[in-house]
Amino acid sequence: MKLERMKLPQFSGNIRDYPRFRSDFEKQILPELESGKVAYVLKSCLEGEAFDAIYNLDDDVTKMWKRLDEKYGLPSKLVDVVVYDIKNIKHLQEGDDQSFLELINTVEKGYQDLARINMESEISNSGTVSLIEERLPRDIKREWSGEVNRSTSKVEQKSSRVFSNSFKNKERL
Repeated sequence: MKLERMKLPQFSGNIRDYPRFRSDFEKQILPELESGKVAYVLKSCLEGEAFDAIYNLDDDVTKMWKRLDEKYGLPSKLVDVVVYDIKNIKHLQEGDDQSFLELINTVEKGYQDLARINMESEISNSGTVSLIEERLPRDIKREWSGEVNRSTSKVEQKSSRVFSNSFKNKERL
């Protein structure tokens, strides 16, 4: 069986995609390259504003990564984007299962993105949990409140997995 050759990872400037892009490049691509080709291949993986950010750096891979890290790799920027996405979800009404599922997916994606940079505690701190709770419909908020009160752990130690697992498997979804 002949498999299609894997495509190079692409990065266009979305802060949420940067940790995965950098990890994929370093683990999958870099070991296969001769040192003289790294800059060329890195540039070929970039598009849009990410490419523009390193375009003038010639073949200095160290400077390229430094510039990309400064622009897209700061943990505080990723945390801000995740919190912003949660804030942009409207307050849910009872019975609005589609929007509730969207909230769950947003929280899970945020958790995974933050876990890649070992910052998953940011989505389970009291401020972020409060943002999530504000968006819950009354019926779900009651269930969530009961779940939190039954648990022996602190809110800061809860991850989005508790939130997701509590409700994702509900029959109504």
